[in-house]
Amino acid sequence: MKKVKTYFKQNQSAIYIAIILTIIIFYLCVYLFVNFTNPTRSYSEEIKNEAISLEDIEIKMTGQKYNPENGLYVMTYKVMPQNEKAVVVNKENLEVAGFMERGEGTSLETKTYFTMNDYFVVEMHDVPKDYKALKINFKYHTQDTSNNEVEMEGAKYTSASEKDIDRKLTPKTKDEYMYDSYLYLQERLEKKVKKNEEAQKNILSRIDRVEKETSMLDVKDPTLSESEREIVKETISNNKADINGLKKDYASKVKAKETLLENIERVKQVLNDFQ
Repeated sequence: MKKVKTYFKQNQSAIYIAIILTIIIFYLCVYLFVNFTNPTRSYSEEIKNEAISLEDIEIKMTGQKYNPENGLYVMTYKVMPQNEKAVVVNKENLEVAGFMERGEGTSLETKTYFTMNDYFVVEMHDVPKDYKALKINFKYHTQDTSNNEVEMEGAKYTSASEKDIDRKLTPKTKDEYMYDSYLYLQERLEKKVKKNEEAQKNILSRIDRVEKETSMLDVKDPTLSESEREIVKETISNNKADINGLKKDYASKVKAKETLLENIERVKQVLNDFQ
């Protein structure tokens, strides 16, 4: 014990310095962690893009951007029907509110721009860098099958990943958001055209394959037995029916493509009117 006391007295200054350095290093680590690590909660793209169902509609986020310098967070949403009715959302039937997870659900200044019947943009302002995650509340007013008023609520969580950071992001006017929305619509229609063209190509390929297969069948082949001849006849009949069906599908795809191209031209005209 005397040796310990003697050692402590002889090295007292060094021990105090070591304690002070330990405290300094601890607070330095805390500072670095707070200021140089991403404080947001991470969500997978699958979770962020998952649609939320509200009575007769589904709401799906199509994109998001966040500027940590000015606190602006912008999200775009597509609305899809869950029945055969056309989708129309507006400020009368859909309310959107934003909250951040930090601070036990602190509300955020939220602006919603309904730019098309099935598309809208949400702006959230003054979102701090340590917001952790955003909670977007949707309140939808509609009618059930008996025409009774129905109010449905739902919420989605999201956060900005590195690819969502845009340090040049600034607020836009409704007209600017409408222009962006029609650009997005044009892109969607052009993707549908490409998908349609691929479907047409596949149908033509199937028609060619079945026709070649049919041309190789001959009910007059003398090597066939009576039962085999009946099978060949049935196969030829079935193939002809398949070909007729495929040709109808092809004609339907051609007509659908024409409609898509007409819609693209209309969208282009709307975009030109903005300029």
